[in-house]
Amino acid sequence: MCGSKMGAERLNFETAHEFMQRMVKELPIDGAAVEEFLHTYEEARFSHHEMTRERYEFAIKTFTDLYPRVDASVKAMPK
Repeated sequence: MCGSKMGAERLNFETAHEFMQRMVKELPIDGAAVEEFLHTYEEARFSHHEMTRERYEFAIKTFTDLYPRVDASVKAMPK
């Protein structure tokens, strides 16, 4: 989401957590919200159980809240 916009793609050897930690250090965004979104993503991606509707809606709401903040932070960064 933010990596390509700021020229910081996820490195081949980085896990999603490592990439997230690097981006949170560089952007003024809520690390706890990003961490919770990442946890939900990992659960959906790697678990064998079906996500509940509540968890799905939480992920959508969190992403919808985070994306504009990440986008604004990236645009405000010096080039």
